[in-house]
Amino acid sequence: MASLKSLIDIKQIQLFMAIARHPSLSSASASLGLSQPYLSEFLSNLEKKVGAKLFVRKSRGIQLTQAGEMLSNRGQAILRDTESLMDDIQDLSSTTGGMVSIGLPPSMSNLLSVPLVETVHSENPNIRLQIAEVMSGHVLEWIDSGQLDLGCVYENPDRRRFESELLLTDELFLMTAPDNWSGRFEHGRAIDPIPASRLATLPLVMSRPAHCARREIEKDLHAAGLNLNIVMEIDSLPKMAEIVSRASAYSIMLHRAVPDHVASGELCMVPIEEPKLYQRTYLVKKKDRRPKAAVKIVENIMMNLISEFFQRRPAADRGHSLAGGALAR
Repeated sequence: MASLKSLIDIKQIQLFMAIARHPSLSSASASLGLSQPYLSEFLSNLEKKVGAKLFVRKSRGIQLTQAGEMLSNRGQAILRDTESLMDDIQDLSSTTGGMVSIGLPPSMSNLLSVPLVETVHSENPNIRLQIAEVMSGHVLEWIDSGQLDLGCVYENPDRRRFESELLLTDELFLMTAPDNWSGRFEHGRAIDPIPASRLATLPLVMSRPAHCARREIEKDLHAAGLNLNIVMEIDSLPKMAEIVSRASAYSIMLHRAVPDHVASGELCMVPIEEPKLYQRTYLVKKKDRRPKAAVKIVENIMMNLISEFFQRRPAADRGHSLAGGALAR
């Protein structure tokens, strides 16, 4: 019988399975936000602990061995059983509580994180909320690996693996420094829109292609036979806003992603037409994971906060942001 010291733990199984979903260590490193040397050392130590090779390195990446396939398949069952056990134990208590972890992209964090934390703490003090502000490209990975219970993403995920619900549909704008645009502005918004075809002539700073917000923008434009002129890529909303405010490039963003910059006059919004561009935000959780009672409570609070936010917005702004399924997909 294996000694307790030699047993692998749940976190190691979660990380192994997250790595196994990628064709190479480099893609796993980029997707998980962990360095490649760290992942190589983790796998080496895990193989020593289990006493078997789990991956084979090939010219085009990595491939699971028979032992690796076994650990991946059995590991998924172990994670499900562990989650079910924890849920059953928590359900024995008459008071709903426990940890709930959520991943929010920066623009959704600006909107939700503070009121969500305050509301959960006030109405359900036994629930401990953990919010990770992370670029949307990592949210699905972390939900899939069990690091997050819920998350917001900008594309409708694979329905075989995830449950999703449309939260918001927001209009996207071209963001510019005021002195980098020849048109007139009123309250931080250009009087005249631009056709989407002009985006191919403007130097843009955007997130990397791994992030679904950019993929969805490019997909909508490609459907119209249009392209973007991306000259810089950076996975940081504050840095993108700074680059635009310095007139070094333009970007495509939501108003609520940079409201303070627009209010202060550092950035201005230019409406895009032919076609208009929208960003859809989905609330996502793992499909085969039995939701904890606390997760359901937090999910309902998030939906209510979004609805309240939408109702409080000035009527003139509601055409640019629709709650739930109000806009046809």
